[in-house]
Amino acid sequence: MRFKGFTNKFNEKVTLDKEIILLSIRWSFILIIFLWWWFTSDASVGIALILVLSSTTLIRMQFSNSFIFVIIEILACFLCLPYWQTVFFALIVPAFESGLLGSRWTAIILLLVIFLKVTGMNQGITFMLSFMAFSLGYIMKAWNQRESLYIGAVDNERKQRYELELLKNELLGANNEVAKLVETTERNRIAQQLHDNVGHEIAGALIALQTYKKLEENKDLRAKEMLEHVLKRVESSSIKLRETVYQLKPSIEGGAQRLQKLCEAFTFCTVNHKFIGEIERVPAIAWVILEPCLKEALTNITKYSKATQVHVRFDITEYIIRMNIKDNGIGAKEINAGLGIFGIRERIRAAGGTVAIDSSNGFMITCILPIDR
Repeated sequence: MRFKGFTNKFNEKVTLDKEIILLSIRWSFILIIFLWWWFTSDASVGIALILVLSSTTLIRMQFSNSFIFVIIEILACFLCLPYWQTVFFALIVPAFESGLLGSRWTAIILLLVIFLKVTGMNQGITFMLSFMAFSLGYIMKAWNQRESLYIGAVDNERKQRYELELLKNELLGANNEVAKLVETTERNRIAQQLHDNVGHEIAGALIALQTYKKLEENKDLRAKEMLEHVLKRVESSSIKLRETVYQLKPSIEGGAQRLQKLCEAFTFCTVNHKFIGEIERVPAIAWVILEPCLKEALTNITKYSKATQVHVRFDITEYIIRMNIKDNGIGAKEINAGLGIFGIRERIRAAGGTVAIDSSNGFMITCILPIDR
């Protein structure tokens, strides 16, 4: 929102400055024509011409510019020529507006009027002044076009920022849902294992213990055998309970182990992998994001690299986790980012991270994710 407010204010300021300059030029021309008439002619037709030029200028201020107004101004100057010999000076107004419109037809009509109706030295002066006015108008037109392109680029960048932020939030939400789904699935698996294994053993031991109690009360010789059976069932329950509790390690370590198994299961070439730093610092969602990125990178190595060795390194600091994957393959002069690399970039950037790729010496991709403390 802060970026949006800044660009809106900047665009308004640039547009306001341009409008002020344009109005200043137009009314300066009319003022010059008025002074020229005041000091060089007594013909009342000059007032009529100045009123026409002022009217077209006012209409342009309220509505969009049009070549029709230019034709009207040229025609007004042409009609005034028999009564005001130096009226050619007023042609700077339609010449400027022709340049502002970028209209070649009105410029040609203006030239015809100059060559056909203006004679002698006045013809050269009129042509020079009209050309300068046309050039000034054309410069203003180019300024308008550049300003429109710039504002369009700024608006497009702002739109892309909003879309990227929206995509980031959606991917983060999806990643959180995946992490929750993984956690829920793991809990359900452990609960089912406790029920099927430990629960059954404990229930069987309880029944056997109740049977032992009755046999002991009746002085039955089988009581000792039943007690040994109870002890075996309790011991079996204890072993299965330890195994289940062992599987309750944090998902952080499980995430790191999954990536380690990916490296160990890669058969295309040798993979040397290393974890540096405290694994427990990394949130589960970071491993969820990095796992498909590592899979895609290893898949691309199989397809394109012709490598014989791959180094995968995980650097964990207080604030980031960096996954660096480098092979000794043929590399590439130009990187053509396909869907795989595009997917890696989108996943990492959506989580607030960055991706760097270097193909000058083999192929290397580095993914950096922030660690929320």
